Amino acid sequence: METSVLTSSSCGQHLGDLNNQQLRLLDLNFGHDDEIVCLDIQTYKMDEHPPYIALSYTWGDPDDTVPILCNGRVIAVTRNLKEALLHFRKDRKRLVRSTSSTTSCSQPLKFWIDAICINQTNNKEKSFQVGLMAEIYQQAHHVFVWLGPATKSSDLAIRCINTIGTMTEAYGIENAFEGFFEIWREMVFVPGGTQRIVSADPVIQNVDGSRFTVSGKAFQKLFDVVSGWSSQSDLLPIAELKDFFTRSWWTRMWVLQEVTLSRDTHFICGTQRLSKNRCEAFIYMYAALWKILGISFQRDQKSLNQYQRRIIMHLFHHRPTILLSMPRIHHESRFPLAALLRATCVGSINLKRHGPHNLESTKPEDKIFALLGLAADRKELECFGVVPNYDTPYEQTYAITMAALLRQGHISLLSMCQAPRSRGLPSWVPDWSRSVTDMLQDVRNDHITLYPEFNSSGYGIHQPSVKILKDNGVVRRLSIKARLYDDIYEVGRFTKRTNSKEVPLLQTRSWPIRWLLEILRLSYCRKKDYKGFDDRLLASTRSSIGDVGWNENGDFERVGNERLADAVILLRDGLHLVRKAHCKREARRFISSQKETKDRTRNEIQLALEILGKSLGRLPFVTQKGHLGLSSDRIMKGDVIAIIAGSQVPFILRPQDKGQFSVVSEAYVDGIMDGEAVGTSEYGYITLI
Repeated sequence: METSVLTSSSCGQHLGDLNNQQLRLLDLNFGHDDEIVCLDIQTYKMDEHPPYIALSYTWGDPDDTVPILCNGRVIAVTRNLKEALLHFRKDRKRLVRSTSSTTSCSQPLKFWIDAICINQTNNKEKSFQVGLMAEIYQQAHHVFVWLGPATKSSDLAIRCINTIGTMTEAYGIENAFEGFFEIWREMVFVPGGTQRIVSADPVIQNVDGSRFTVSGKAFQKLFDVVSGWSSQSDLLPIAELKDFFTRSWWTRMWVLQEVTLSRDTHFICGTQRLSKNRCEAFIYMYAALWKILGISFQRDQKSLNQYQRRIIMHLFHHRPTILLSMPRIHHESRFPLAALLRATCVGSINLKRHGPHNLESTKPEDKIFALLGLAADRKELECFGVVPNYDTPYEQTYAITMAALLRQGHISLLSMCQAPRSRGLPSWVPDWSRSVTDMLQDVRNDHITLYPEFNSSGYGIHQPSVKILKDNGVVRRLSIKARLYDDIYEVGRFTKRTNSKEVPLLQTRSWPIRWLLEILRLSYCRKKDYKGFDDRLLASTRSSIGDVGWNENGDFERVGNERLADAVILLRDGLHLVRKAHCKREARRFISSQKETKDRTRNEIQLALEILGKSLGRLPFVTQKGHLGLSSDRIMKGDVIAIIAGSQVPFILRPQDKGQFSVVSEAYVDGIMDGEAVGTSEYGYITLI
């Protein structure tokens, strides 16, 4: 038989074109271990096809390919895909039984596999098939997630997930995370809390409002097994769990849609199998445990043992939590695209400790296309031109999408405009192909509501005031309502700072002092009417962390004047570093007027810990009008402080030619975060490029 070697993408091309209501399905033929994998491929109507299994997997190294047969022709697929097909062929009899009433090995076993069923070289076909993927996964009889071959590490992790997951699944933790977290928090931090929980079975409210009772004793047993605060010896295998939950499948943007829309999902790793519900219950338990230990560490670092410290240092559950919780969220109340982008594109600036949070895609435009099938506002976005189109450069796809989101009123998404970024993007368009990190505000569980709340543009209702300006049909510029309030007069200087994204270990003690003192110095650079040195120090303290710190539950809140005592300690310890004589005199006089504070280690000073985080990637500044502030390390003298209509925080803009501006970053500007500057000038339209 004459054969020609085809790539997996050209297999679909050989079969001819699809219309926008068709799909291709593969039949995995029976075969022995030493035989080449054989597939038959056929075209079906979307509303008329046999039962099939949709495969969710990572393509793997595109250069590491192996041959298989498709309709009698040799095609090359990645090694990871071939390993999955070999596994399913070996398990063929059981799989046939799960998708049909027959037990015959000759019964067709249909699969949908994107790399083969979509012609990857045909952008038109890819575009409309991507638009159908939501239906393809919804209609699949099963979705199998292939995580790759097994290892000793993965076998141990899956056994643990199955064992602990069985317990947590029985309690319904995946449907009432906050309730379970509150029970554990009471057991750990409230005197007599454990006894109350055990003696009176707690009632928990489900996400749908219903209530159910759990066994207090059983709940305590679970906590004893995993927490490390009892004499239990069968603790969680942290390293193995991290290896499992950081396999490449958990990083992919596309798999979010694949597991969300599936009616039945199973994870397969070698010969081990794991249900999605059990996996979800386990990861929620781990997230609750991580949060409890984090609060305990924040209150008293000495309270944790080595096992518990390993847990809080291994933040690997963010991606799995997003992936596994999305089916429930989608079923109950679908997210709009703005929420989905926040859930999947926001990461941590401290990658060494936290690892990446954001989901990834090989093609930048897939950061948008992979979410459209889940977006509650998909139809509205289509009216704004947001549709899958692989013939459009991804920079233009991002610009069209951001323009649509701003027109919907999501002005806060401008906070996602960060560096580094693609040079082809307008400054007002986030580079969603990269991880967006450490914004001033976090989001609630709906991934839309921002907290802690600021109101720099005032408490009035601001209707979206956005005009899209096209140049030769290309979206490049944006006209938006804003107030140009002030200019940056001087930016903080840290001559020994070599990398703004990290604080060297040897500087963790001195850095919070240097940071606060530099902001205090800036407060003397412009004339401003402070009531006294305490008022000046309070403004410097708020600006040092953007007025955002942790409360006792580990959540962000506006700190106001609550960190003054901590600031006094840092100022006292760094007084010898203050150079200006009049500043030192005022500081010494103020310190002497304060009550003696008990000596605390640097790790016990909450402001110091918050500065270590909030200073990453940022610089302080003072404006022409004397306001202290905090923003990106890209700011410069002469940049403009702008209040954009509908925004909670101000933005730093850079003047460009012809009276236009580029977006530099969001900003904290002390004294105008609650609408104080609203009455000083009128809104007008400015052009962003």
